[in-house]
Amino acid sequence: MKLKELHINGYKNLKDKTVFNFVNCTNYVALIGLNGSGKSNVLEAISRIIHSHYSKKEPITDFTYKMVYELDSKEVKLENNKVYVNNRERKNNIKDFLPPQIIACYSGEETRLWEDVFQKPYLKYFNRIKLNYQSQKLRFLYINKFNWSSALLTLLCHTDSQDFVKELLGITDIQTDVKIKFVYSDKYEDRKDKFSLGITTAFTIPQLTDRLKTEQERNPATTTVTGDETEQVLPDTERTLKAEADQYLTLSEITGIDLSNIEHQNENNKWCRQFFEYLFLATMPKIKKLITDIKIEFDDKDVRKLSEGEKKLILINLINNVLANDNALVLLDEPDSHVHLEKKKEILDSIRNNSHTSLFTTHSPTICKYCRRENVYQLDDGEVSGLNTLYEGIEYLVDEDDVLKTMFSSKDIIICEGKTDDLYISKALSHFQTEYPLLNFDFMRVGGTDADNIKHVLDKFSTEEDKKIIIMVDRDEAGYKVYKSLFPTSSRAKQDIDFEKYNGKDNIFFLMIPPINPANVSSDFQIENYFQNTVVKNLAKNHIDNTFLDNVAFSKFPNVGKELKQKILKDYCNASTPVQMENFKILLNKLNDIIQT
Repeated sequence: MKLKELHINGYKNLKDKTVFNFVNCTNYVALIGLNGSGKSNVLEAISRIIHSHYSKKEPITDFTYKMVYELDSKEVKLENNKVYVNNRERKNNIKDFLPPQIIACYSGEETRLWEDVFQKPYLKYFNRIKLNYQSQKLRFLYINKFNWSSALLTLLCHTDSQDFVKELLGITDIQTDVKIKFVYSDKYEDRKDKFSLGITTAFTIPQLTDRLKTEQERNPATTTVTGDETEQVLPDTERTLKAEADQYLTLSEITGIDLSNIEHQNENNKWCRQFFEYLFLATMPKIKKLITDIKIEFDDKDVRKLSEGEKKLILINLINNVLANDNALVLLDEPDSHVHLEKKKEILDSIRNNSHTSLFTTHSPTICKYCRRENVYQLDDGEVSGLNTLYEGIEYLVDEDDVLKTMFSSKDIIICEGKTDDLYISKALSHFQTEYPLLNFDFMRVGGTDADNIKHVLDKFSTEEDKKIIIMVDRDEAGYKVYKSLFPTSSRAKQDIDFEKYNGKDNIFFLMIPPINPANVSSDFQIENYFQNTVVKNLAKNHIDNTFLDNVAFSKFPNVGKELKQKILKDYCNASTPVQMENFKILLNKLNDIIQT
């Protein structure tokens, strides 16, 4: 299956501008955007569209759509409850032209997609299976936290996934280091009989669960010693311990079961897919489970002790390597959530190294960094746009002040101390950009002039070497302390410091801001000093006049310096003219010198 187009209009916040052109995409699509932008709504809409065509009794009436894809060399268009194959409307055998399998995997506690779409075909399938309608196919499969144990057990049985599982669990031999135990419902016999066994040669769910149960319940309570024709009976405590130990199964005991005459030695993928489907149906009913739990123990641990990230990796690998067939459509909601940075690329590799088609949402710059630009689409309140570079989409992936924004930025970077330094410089550049075409910065605030903090950031922070990183500090004692921390062997006095390279690196510079008057280079000078003194005095006087009124106690006299730095000068800067920020050219000139170094 190859997606080509998708148009959605009117589903929640997806409007007439929710239009995707997938012509240049490979087998996956990454959707990025802020929370509430419509990413998950796209996955929901696709699920509803396909489900509506499988179930003619539930046409879509609350939104309009067009979905175009290629399936088995035929172009299929689903448009407002109609199906077109090679541009001709098709009214019969429609299921032959729909994706044969839809698999969804959702993060966290969200169950809306299950309740609105996937639950209906599952219940229909489950009820028909109980009546032994063996030709049924589970086309809509919803995988989440309730399938962790079944997923891990299936991967343990899957030959091509065993190396992944051994590395994940930290074990060397899955045949000897892993023990499996099934916990059956107290009403197992009664519920099992609800599955009509009928007259059929096909393998059924109760046949599988009965076989597992029989293997698990074999009774080792006594042993016969034939040498002297006497029977040795173990003490009660030993007998109990041995019985409990033997109730755990090994993988070989499980994989030895034949499912529907599948020669699993030669068709391991097919056997594992069928095995998981049986487990899914035996464990998923809310109140009619045959199996209530699957215990998997390894190295004194069990599946419940795995991290959220490890469990997510299990589900993603199961879907991509076992369950999804070539024409499947896989929908993943934040597949990398809770997953360590080092493992995120493995998730993308798992997604793209397959023949099926995947759509996934993400907030991860790490994953997007490795995606083809043509495969990434950003959403903003339902409006879709493509992504030419990762830098264009960074605002959709991280918070405005997130350090990751600067790490992935295409601009040069200024590391500054205050909450308004970046505002002042950005505003000055907006006034004088034509004079300084080389200056284009992103800013990272370090929350005050903490020398150790800045040094730690520099030592850990990395970006492309063709970008400049400038540590900018005020010309005061705090700024000088940062200098001494970064250059501990230097004997230069504060008045002698201009800018210099940090730690011998050609792209990292330290800058102590230059004063307006070079003759006062030894005096303290902060970035706010670039505003004219007459302006600052007038702003301070107006603030006092407006806040320290006749009926205000002296204890409420305003902290003018603090107010100037945090708000008053900020507002003044936002409304400034080029003339009012003329002095900032002194700083811009110095920044320009650094960029050209």
